[in-house]
Amino acid sequence: MRRRPAIAVVAIVVLLTASDLSLAGGLSIRMRGGGTKVTGDKFEDSQFRMITGVDLLYPIAKRFHAGLRVGYSKWEPTSIPISLVGSSRMVDGTISNVEIAGTIRYDEPLTRFDRLSIFGEAGIGFCLLNSKADVYSRPVIPDPGPWEYLYTIDSENRPSFCAGAGLNFRVTELVGLEALAAYSYIFTADEPTKFYSFNGCIVLNLF
Repeated sequence: MRRRPAIAVVAIVVLLTASDLSLAGGLSIRMRGGGTKVTGDKFEDSQFRMITGVDLLYPIAKRFHAGLRVGYSKWEPTSIPISLVGSSRMVDGTISNVEIAGTIRYDEPLTRFDRLSIFGEAGIGFCLLNSKADVYSRPVIPDPGPWEYLYTIDSENRPSFCAGAGLNFRVTELVGLEALAAYSYIFTADEPTKFYSFNGCIVLNLF
C-alpha cells in the first residue's frame, strides 16, 4: 500500500517525459508561497506558518493538466490534543515536511472575464516528516509540578492525499497570477495529520 503514492508520482513524471516535454511543449511552472496551519490527533500548531513550493503542470487534454508538486513547510507544535485528567502537556521543537505529489488539475474559464479561470486539483503523493519535537508532561493537581520528558514525536515518511481550488488571472501569455486554497491529509502512524494552506502563486507559461 505504501508504494502506490510513489508509483503514482513516477507515472506522472513518465507521462510528462513521454509527451515530448520541452520548453516548447506547453509546460507551466507555478511558484507558490503562503501560510499553513496543521491539525490532527497527533499534534496541533495554533499558528499559521510559512509554506513554499513549486508545481510543474503539463496539458494532457482540453482543460486538464497533469502535475508534479513539491512543497516545504515547517511547524512548531504547540499542543497535544490527548490530555490526561490532572496533568498538562507541552511540546518543544519543530517538525518540517517535504511533500511530493502527482496531481490532476481541471480549469474552467470564466466567459465574462477572458483573463480569469477557476480551477480544482487533487492528487496523491508522499510526505517526508522530520521531527525534532519533544513532548513533556507535568501534574497540575494539587499544584503544578516540574515538566518531565515523555517522548519525542517520530519522524515519518508517509503517503498523503492533497486537494485544492483557486483562481487564475492571466497577466500576459507568459505570466499569470493565482490564489490557491489547499488541503493535505497525511496518513501518519496511529492518527492522521492534516494541514490547510493559502497560497499566492506566480505562473510562468513556457511555450
